[in-house]
Amino acid sequence: MQVWDYPKALATGALVLALNLATLVAIIFGYSAIDPGHPPEFYSEAAPRVGAYSGPIAGALLMLIFVWLLSSRKPRRNAYAFAATTFASYAALDIALGLAAAPASDLFRMPFVLSLGGVCIAALAAAFLASSRKRNA
Repeated sequence: MQVWDYPKALATGALVLALNLATLVAIIFGYSAIDPGHPPEFYSEAAPRVGAYSGPIAGALLMLIFVWLLSSRKPRRNAYAFAATTFASYAALDIALGLAAAPASDLFRMPFVLSLGGVCIAALAAAFLASSRKRNA
């Protein structure tokens, strides 16, 4: 990877996490439109439960899409290094936000670890797909 690819990968990790969080906000907003009339606290309390499912799914899908697209665009870019750097950025920010919201004993539980694992697998799968596409082209 070239020097300029590292800031792109770091920014991509931050973007994927931001879009993942925006997905949760959109789901909760949609839920409030489907089942209106509850106080705001009701929807705020529903967000962690909904996020436990939407976060891992949306995070993995977004990571797969972004790493694949950005790694496929530049044939000279090392797709695996880009994926690893993007995932490291995502994980560092996700852990930092999680630690800001809850103690480490609440954060580092199996659902969170599996979520990060899924996002890591998605990043590596995207790198594999981008690399195999480059070889076949």
